[in-house]
Amino acid sequence: MDDDRITGSDDISHFTALEEFFKKCREHSLKLLNKSKFFQNEVNFLGHRIDSKGLHKTNEKISVVVNAPVPKNVHEVKSFFGLVNFYGKFCQNLAIIANPLNNMTKKKVRFLWSKDCQVAFEQIKKEIYSPKVLVHYDPNLPLILASDASPVGVGCVLSHVYPDGSERPIAFAELEVKEDITIFQMSQIEALHGTSKELRQETGKDIELGPLLKALRVGKDFQGREAQYTIEDGCIMYGQRICISKKFQKNVLEELHAEHLRIVKIKAIARSFVYWKNIDKDIEEAAKNCVDCARYKADPTKAKVHYWEYPSMPWERIHVDFAGTIFEHTFY
Repeated sequence: MDDDRITGSDDISHFTALEEFFKKCREHSLKLLNKSKFFQNEVNFLGHRIDSKGLHKTNEKISVVVNAPVPKNVHEVKSFFGLVNFYGKFCQNLAIIANPLNNMTKKKVRFLWSKDCQVAFEQIKKEIYSPKVLVHYDPNLPLILASDASPVGVGCVLSHVYPDGSERPIAFAELEVKEDITIFQMSQIEALHGTSKELRQETGKDIELGPLLKALRVGKDFQGREAQYTIEDGCIMYGQRICISKKFQKNVLEELHAEHLRIVKIKAIARSFVYWKNIDKDIEEAAKNCVDCARYKADPTKAKVHYWEYPSMPWERIHVDFAGTIFEHTFY
């Protein structure tokens, strides 16, 4: 950030914060430009107007949404959502309201601007234009989480309860009912254990995946094999496989090769979970350069090992460990 904003609950705390700030600047040899403003009642920051009452939308951002023309194709629908999502936390039941528009962004759905689409389009603009204010979070005040569900989405609002009994919203939330394939893709991401959170962060930084992520977010119309790319929970999916950034390819490759299975089997496992360009070649190289694989490559098969086939959906097969009988009981 090239700007700093310091606040306080009263004059004394504000002065104390300013003194500490200037002290840190001196310690680290930071120079401040002579354009500082002191004791402001409100401030504009990251597209929001902030004052003692809470978080407000800015007229500039509101006008961009309100003056947006009716979309003529899927790309323009996604661009409109990009504008709206910036203020999504101000909108109640946004996913439910926007469902007719969301449906048109799905694959193999013909673009048709219906009456329902027009109603949703106007209702979204009305929500953005409304003078809703989100209050500041206060750890000393009680919280209430209220939710409402429909066949197309779940809406919720987090509110504070004030001493006079009134409830004021802190934020509303954009929760669309996920399709089965989406839930499966999210489970694929979480299967990466400790690397899933880092993968989301590194995807945007990756030299290849970064530009692809931006193109997908603005709704670029991909053709051929590239049409299989989608975004799920901040990660890029290639079909049902997670695209692995350069930083984590070595770790994933080591995990795939951990059991020293044959190359064909490792490739089959990889095709169920992960993807990056030249992954098959990397798997082959890893196997060829593995000392253990080379050492036991010529050994005869000692016993036929059965590897469970990978299930096609969650809960298709359940494994249970048991021990016993111990004191006439079997433990599961």
